[in-house]
This record gives sequence, structure tokens and C-alpha cells, in this order.
Amino acid sequence: MLLIKKHFLILKIHFTEVNSLEKKQISVVLVRPHVIIEHGNDAIPDIASYYSADPGLRIIKQLRFTFTRKKAEEFYAEHKGKFFFENLMDTSTEGESVAFLIEGFNAVEKVRRITGPTDSRKNLDETTVRGKYGIKVAPEETDPGSKNGAHASDSAASAMREEKIIWGSIKGL
Repeated sequence: MLLIKKHFLILKIHFTEVNSLEKKQISVVLVRPHVIIEHGNDAIPDIASYYSADPGLRIIKQLRFTFTRKKAEEFYAEHKGKFFFENLMDTSTEGESVAFLIEGFNAVEKVRRITGPTDSRKNLDETTVRGKYGIKVAPEETDPGSKNGAHASDSAASAMREEKIIWGSIKGL
């Protein structure tokens, strides 16, 4: 009996150590306007189901809105000056977007995996959001990201900044 308790204690300590490596985070997913324009409102619950299928993730907020140019520039500030920035602004402001705030352990990494690769030329796997909803572009296309279907936070710091932009100032989006 003592031996069983000892092994249980070792397993419990090991399990605690593994779990302590995971960090509770938030991540922002932004469904791009072209998805809603091309697939309609049914795309939103379908996309939400991709994230809800992971028992470690939970959608805690959802918002439907239209980006103003000013808010889109703030949201995508790290891309200002890049060759695709104007195209990104055009596609981000062409209609309504839907944002999800997702919470969970290692949420940023999990959400990015579920969302799929940024490059539309690599999004052939329809088990990812971008694989199903991204517009497949030709191999010679120079901007494969603007129509990839969804944005996902690339870090915990980005997620916190993006949350403030979207939910911190609902008026004026």
C-alpha cells in the first residue's frame, strides 16, 4: 500500500510539473469580412466549433463589427509599411468581421494551430479554419495572407493589445 501511495505521489508531482509549464492565456481570432460575404452567417458558428472542439479552449467573448480604417491600422500596426499593408486595409474594412476572444492554457499556440498557416498557398487542409475559409491564391501571388480567412494572435502580448483595440473601444470601430 505504501508503494502505491509513493508511486501516486510521484505521478501527481510529475503531472503538476507538466501542467505548470502551461500558461493560461487569451487569444484573439478575427474572421475576415470576405468569409462572411462569401459564406454567410453560417460560417461563424462553424468557425467557432473549430475552437470549441478543443476542451482546453473556451470562447469568452464574441463581437461582430466593421473596422474603420483608423482601427484597422491600429490593429495591424506591426505591418505598416509592408508591401501588403494597403491590401490588408482594403480587405479588413470591406465589410463586417467577427472577433472571438478565446481563453485557455497555451491558447495562443493552440489557436494558431487550429487556425492554420498564414500563407493561403499552404492552406490545403480543411481541418483548419484557414484551410476551409481562406481564399486559395495562385503560387505567384505576392500577398497570400490578406484573404486567408482569419487572423489569430501571434503572442500573448499581441492578444492583450488586440483585445483592448476590439473590446476596449467598441464605439468607433
